[in-house]
Amino acid sequence: MSSKFDPLISSAAYLEIARKRSRIYKVPNIRMVKSILEYDHVDFGVNKSHVEELLDPRSWNDVLIHEGRKPRVFLDASVNQSGNAEIRCLGGSQRILFKKDFDWEYFAHATSGAYGSHRSLGELAWFKGYDTLRTAVVMKKCPVSKAILFGFKARLEELRRQLAAEVELVGTMEIELSYAGNNVSAVEFSFHIPYERVVELQIESRAASE
Repeated sequence: MSSKFDPLISSAAYLEIARKRSRIYKVPNIRMVKSILEYDHVDFGVNKSHVEELLDPRSWNDVLIHEGRKPRVFLDASVNQSGNAEIRCLGGSQRILFKKDFDWEYFAHATSGAYGSHRSLGELAWFKGYDTLRTAVVMKKCPVSKAILFGFKARLEELRRQLAAEVELVGTMEIELSYAGNNVSAVEFSFHIPYERVVELQIESRAASE
């Protein structure tokens, strides 16, 4: 495995690398990491049923479908006060949500509890202990954690491509890595589009919801 993230390597391949490393190096005491290593269905915290709900046309506004359009979605990412990473299609920290593009019942379920502990439909992925994982990679140079982090980044990119093929993906946030030599020196969520466009989308989504 390259010492730097390789966009050509899949999340499944990074998981296999992490599993091989776990037989050589110490596995960090992070429950999410241990679950990812042990169970395939954990899938780096991606909730496949929530993704399917978003992509199901029954979750979309009938008028939108009649006009041959697709709902506008911003893939939001943030780290909460408990250090967990949350990836949302609706109800995210940037408050970019086109309410009228969706069926009202789906929208309600997707945004209810968006800012609490409730796992609403708008949450597409959840990585518990993400901050601890970042520390294990940046400060402790843990080989297993590094492969898991790269796998999570790859999995979010796969999710982005999946959404882009099914809805109008107006913007995303992604994991940005900085390096010092061959080591990861910083890990942050960053906008995949210019920040000026983010502000425009916030204004557009508010206007479209009135």
